[in-house]
Amino acid sequence: MQEPETNNGMRRPCFVCGSLEGPTHIDRTVDVLGVGKQRMAYRACGSCGLVLQDPAVPVEMMLRYYRNFSNYTNAGRGGEPTDRKKLIVEDQIKFVASHSLKPGSAFQVGCSDGYTLSRFAAAGWRVAGCDPSPATIALAEEKWNVKATVGDFESYEASVGEVYDLFILTHVLEHIYDPVAALQKAEGMLADNGALLVEVPLLTEVEHLIEGYFTFEHINYFSHNSLVNTLEKAGFELVGSIHDDYEADQYPIQRLVAKKKKDPKANLVREEVWAANILANFEDWELNQWQSRTAAAVAKVGKGKPAIIWAAGLHTSQLFFYTNIRNDLDIVAIVDNDSQKWGSQLHDIDVISPEDFWQNHADTPLVISSRASEKEIAASLASKGKARDEIILLYQDIIH
Repeated sequence: MQEPETNNGMRRPCFVCGSLEGPTHIDRTVDVLGVGKQRMAYRACGSCGLVLQDPAVPVEMMLRYYRNFSNYTNAGRGGEPTDRKKLIVEDQIKFVASHSLKPGSAFQVGCSDGYTLSRFAAAGWRVAGCDPSPATIALAEEKWNVKATVGDFESYEASVGEVYDLFILTHVLEHIYDPVAALQKAEGMLADNGALLVEVPLLTEVEHLIEGYFTFEHINYFSHNSLVNTLEKAGFELVGSIHDDYEADQYPIQRLVAKKKKDPKANLVREEVWAANILANFEDWELNQWQSRTAAAVAKVGKGKPAIIWAAGLHTSQLFFYTNIRNDLDIVAIVDNDSQKWGSQLHDIDVISPEDFWQNHADTPLVISSRASEKEIAASLASKGKARDEIILLYQDIIH
């Protein structure tokens, strides 16, 4: 079979200061379902220290991935969010209220399955939103009675007089190619006394991060300083202080409220040396983490023995890049709950349905390739009769 051509990505200037300078780290080529082989790397801007994917996945490829394979529909849970997601959304609503923002009209960029908007609606907000995935927009209306628009925010066409009191930008700025332009667009749709709710992963010291932190979908990485730099560049200012949460997700997150700036001047805080050191230190640490976890999994299955990989997402793409698991084990197939992935291939390995697994491979040991849902998947498999010693976890040693 002919090796598919690698896409070498697109260069990206820093959206805060415009620079193309700065050291590049974590340069890799991964095979991503629905996209193919894609080169990407991560650069610390040599002028201000913003960390961004550069070269990056081309825009059209990323949009195709979101439309077809990154749906956030919670396929394995019947569309239900995790308990952790529920707690985070309730915290977001309380955080907005703590800034004396009373319910009015709210627009969420990247509204996904509509769950967040449904909870804001229950708290008294009139809600709207957009998301590039048709599947998630359909789920939003069907399950949560939330009507939203299919499409990315950059292409969203606001109607005359369409103004909101709150823009919800939770875990979206890390996905947008030009956050400054997107924020400026939001500013034009925001009431004079309106506000932004912003939540993004926090770029901080390596000991607080996880392997896979620098990933295909996240093309921007924000420290406190670079996030405020971005907001100020777009014409916003921080209200109060930034709230950090090191326990809410797999990695630290930061949450803030911002309003339109009264002073048009932007005060740029530079941290280029610190950011470059974070990337360099992370690169060495991550490789060791991936390989040590995989070595333990191979030892449990037995080198050269047949095995199934459970989950065909980005975690598996990174697992295959950083380790020799495809050579150390005889990978029979990859299982995924998402029907849109069935019949595809990742590194020439078939992606199959759970039904196919139970009918044809139920006795084959499997390695769960998902950090976020590992325990949930393991418990589900065990409840359906899969022997516990044949369920290999990369992050947890014991299934409770």
